[in-house]
Amino acid sequence: MGLWKAVRGIPGMVAIVLIFVALAHVALSSVPAFSALPLPQFTLSAVAIGTVLALIGYFLGNFWDAVVFDPLYGPSGRWVGRSTRPLGLFPAGDDLQRVRQSAAAKLVPNEPQGKGVYRAASELARKSKAQWEQIEQPLTLSKFLRALIWPSGIASLALLGHSAWYTSVGEKGGTSSMVLGLGSGLVYLLLFVPYINLRVEHMQRLYEHAMRAVSSR
Repeated sequence: MGLWKAVRGIPGMVAIVLIFVALAHVALSSVPAFSALPLPQFTLSAVAIGTVLALIGYFLGNFWDAVVFDPLYGPSGRWVGRSTRPLGLFPAGDDLQRVRQSAAAKLVPNEPQGKGVYRAASELARKSKAQWEQIEQPLTLSKFLRALIWPSGIASLALLGHSAWYTSVGEKGGTSSMVLGLGSGLVYLLLFVPYINLRVEHMQRLYEHAMRAVSSR
């Protein structure tokens, strides 16, 4: 809850930019070509690279919904009918499937496969500011973490590529880049766990609210 309030208190894009400017500063300090620059030029480089990576993550975050989340937890997703946690890390999909189907039957009964149920449930929830804030909490955090996936992957590839280049030309100094690259790659993979878990939690809250709201009419 505290982290959610902190994220809500700062525009999401600004928070992500600050994070990646700081990470770029750390990563570039391990690259001789950058670390040898005078401090003003080094700082400018870190700000520029960190900002570009942050913007990529922020504006291309929806990519992960289309290629990862929807195929797994969409109406016909591979994991929506599972009663056990896939890989022991991700949500079992049977509860989401149940509440989504129930909400669809009440909100969009004439639509095939419940098409449009998420939009209808969101419109219903937004009528109550207090209810929507509770429902939106995991979605806000999910989007924040989702925006870090692209930059982490790009940073990992760049750092590992830098390390490989140093090794291929017989130069020393690629070890720190390799360590940072592997660390960034691990972060890239692990970010999918909270991103997906939080998004599923948001959708379950949304559909449960929709069913209660319709039943109380």
